[in-house]
Amino acid sequence: MLHPIEDLEAERSRASLRPESAAAPPVLAHVELAVDGDPARYASRLRGVLDAVLHIAATEDFDADDDLPAGTVPGWFSAVCRGGGSPEPFAAEGRDRYTEWTGGAPWALQNWLSRFDPDLEVRGWAWWDLTAAPTGNGVLRLWVDTWGEPSFAWEDLRWLAFVAGARTVANPVLVKPEAWAGELSVGAGGETALMVDWTPGDATVRWSGPAGDVEKAYEVPPQSVMAWRERGETLVLVVEECDSAPFTPSDNAVVYEADGSERFRLHPPHDLLRTPSDVHGFYFAMPQDGRPLLIMVTRNAGDFQGRIDLETGEITDTNTWR
Repeated sequence: MLHPIEDLEAERSRASLRPESAAAPPVLAHVELAVDGDPARYASRLRGVLDAVLHIAATEDFDADDDLPAGTVPGWFSAVCRGGGSPEPFAAEGRDRYTEWTGGAPWALQNWLSRFDPDLEVRGWAWWDLTAAPTGNGVLRLWVDTWGEPSFAWEDLRWLAFVAGARTVANPVLVKPEAWAGELSVGAGGETALMVDWTPGDATVRWSGPAGDVEKAYEVPPQSVMAWRERGETLVLVVEECDSAPFTPSDNAVVYEADGSERFRLHPPHDLLRTPSDVHGFYFAMPQDGRPLLIMVTRNAGDFQGRIDLETGEITDTNTWR
């Protein structure tokens, strides 16, 4: 794809600031990353390299005989590229993971920079954002605009993702932009995203963000935990254990504010079944279009899905689940 100068300038802006939701294209691609260490430090490395190379792309002459000037490229990135010197430990580990995963050699810096030539149709992506995956556990999502193409050239980006400190880098997935809009940016404009620390089987849910550190302990491990952003708010949903015994409470899901205060304890709709006691409660939650989709289980009428109305705390848009 060609990358006009005005597009490069907008892309560089997104390397530092979260884009407006209204500016999103009809389709985005995301790449899930598992990173070592602090996600904010990872974001700083990744975004710093992108800021530098996109500035080079918008201002330098790629047809000149001399090498492209690389003085603004962060030193750790130059060092990890082939022939660059002694890389930082995190970058060296990422380099080894890249070569193991792809079977290819490390990139040379000038070769990597050349991929950003505005007139060279080899870079099949434009940077969009980096977010915290709603399922938590330190997983990030790298977002790019591929002009709707499911297959595109992105080895240059995979190299950057690995050497910045990613332990794993998944293959891209095309989704609607609403999925991105509901997630929390990491490292954009000095913002610190809310990061959830929980894996299935843990009886303690922790999250941290600008509102502080929060810890919630349970006698039985929760069934689902996810964070999302809606209407300018950051929220956390915890689906507690579902008790299928007759006449037990079915309000086993809670929406929390970012500071840990309870917003709503959720109840399945009273009119979901003719006999409300046949509804066991909430089974799990999954992200869909950037918002939680809650699954409710019943005694013998199958499973149902629904959405959270943040104004009332009620479950709306109910339907049968699959």
